[in-house]
Amino acid sequence: YQVVNEVLEHKGEPATYSGEMRDSLPNGYGTAQYPRGRYEGTFVNGARHGKGTFTDTDGGVFTGTFANNDFDQGKYVQKDGTYYEETFQDQHPYNGTWYEKDGTVIVNVVNGK
Repeated sequence: YQVVNEVLEHKGEPATYSGEMRDSLPNGYGTAQYPRGRYEGTFVNGARHGKGTFTDTDGGVFTGTFANNDFDQGKYVQKDGTYYEETFQDQHPYNGTWYEKDGTVIVNVVNGK
């Protein structure tokens, strides 16, 4: 287990990383601080991949799985308590449901719409 603190970049945004490394890349469990939020979870070959949590600076929290740096499947809770569950594509809800904070269905999302 090697802990490092170095500056990484994701989609043009710098990030400070601390965690496990392999071949000079984040690999295993770690934490990355970006201008727009903080990720804590697993990395594979430098990318957020596997289970993790991303907390954005607006107060939203995604908990679930990541694939190649992007949200894959899980739950995103907004600051106001409304939330979306299921799959994502390009960081956006893809197939799933938006709910009020009390669990009442707002809308179903199918193929991103």
